[in-house]
Amino acid sequence: MAANNTVLERIKDFTGDDITDVASYEDLITSGFNYMIDALPVDSQFWQSENATVMSESASQAGMDTKKIINVTATYSDAIERVAKEISLIDYRKGLDTTSIYYHGGSAKNPVYSISETGIILIAPEASSVKIYHIEYLDSDDDIINADTDDEFTAFNFPREAVFAAILRSCINLLNARVSIASQDEEDAELLSILTGQLSVVKQLFAEEMQRLNIPTTFVGDRNDVK
Repeated sequence: MAANNTVLERIKDFTGDDITDVASYEDLITSGFNYMIDALPVDSQFWQSENATVMSESASQAGMDTKKIINVTATYSDAIERVAKEISLIDYRKGLDTTSIYYHGGSAKNPVYSISETGIILIAPEASSVKIYHIEYLDSDDDIINADTDDEFTAFNFPREAVFAAILRSCINLLNARVSIASQDEEDAELLSILTGQLSVVKQLFAEEMQRLNIPTTFVGDRNDVK
């Protein structure tokens, strides 16, 4: 693809070329993509796309609290790989008591998992093999703003179907920053009006794109759930 199809250039189409004057604009764009990673439910078809390798097996169970877990499977002596159900850490600990109705140590056909305070996956019953399918959140070291091809988005483990929504969300972050700056300067009333108009249009486009993708937009609980 041509260079003008990069994430940054597509953002400029909505916000103007001077958007890079915003402090930490790269972080605001990265935040827009991470917003979409959070917004996509774990059972979304986009995480199963054959055109984007977005699920990877974890060699280590540590640090999983900084990743979005898509799926966890456990294999036992019968060699059958079963999907583990996520439960709260409180319920997991209740289930360690063999006399409790929450006991989960003897049900290999219905494995469960939770995440400890230190980000370690806890599986019950103990399995012979565990696979943790997850994606990494983007950080400042990821050059997402210059990505412009399906292969590059795949390299970031980001589903290409959600790229446009992530771009619009990034635009919202950037325009919000510019509106905040302009609102503090009485001489920028005209600019503030223009920015507010831009923001309104982009928010509408974002809402329509989320609806098109059938992605829930209201977060509940710890933001891992949506309705």
